[in-house]
Amino acid sequence: KGVVKTALWRRCCAAWCAQRGAPACGGGQLSDTPRGCAQDGRLRRIEGALCPARRSVLVVGGGIVGASIALELTRAGCAVQLLEGDASPAAHTSTTSKSWAWINSNSKQPASYHALNAASMELWRAQTLVPMQWCGALVCRGGAPPRHPPDYPQRDITDRAELAALEPGLVSERGWSYYPSEGLLEPVEAAELMVAEAERLGCAVHLSQQVLRVELDAGES
Repeated sequence: KGVVKTALWRRCCAAWCAQRGAPACGGGQLSDTPRGCAQDGRLRRIEGALCPARRSVLVVGGGIVGASIALELTRAGCAVQLLEGDASPAAHTSTTSKSWAWINSNSKQPASYHALNAASMELWRAQTLVPMQWCGALVCRGGAPPRHPPDYPQRDITDRAELAALEPGLVSERGWSYYPSEGLLEPVEAAELMVAEAERLGCAVHLSQQVLRVELDAGES
């Protein structure tokens, strides 16, 4: 899955940057300075860029990443097949089912990583398929200064009454920051909804199909 994800990210990034005349993020790496596709904190869909000529795509794994890839490529016009080893998407995956699913960008470093997460937050806000809770987040920094751009929504909590109103179970008054723009979701539910929507749009979903290896004919990639 890692190879598929990396290749997809590079193609999407290259297409987005080429359209805007911006330098692409080289080699799939994150630099210390935000550039290219993450420069202004937004990602935009490039219609047709992901799947020219109705390409066939095989996605291995129905966790949150595989489900998202399958859905977006199906929407873009690819002929997609999704293979998931379990009887239901994401229910027993090592990552998705154990995720906090905290939608945030506070303290993300380097700056390009913060911009990528901020862009992801915008996309989550724009979608209507997955139920979201934009409840904000309380973070105990322990006196450390925030490590994100100053325009990222945040305020320090110094009043005990305000802290109790946000989270009655907390008694400490020191080092709390509130991030009102952040939220969360139920990750397994999100993956299942994405897979179901991809299937509705024409993706072929194969459950209980574990992939052990991938064999390529000569000249294929």
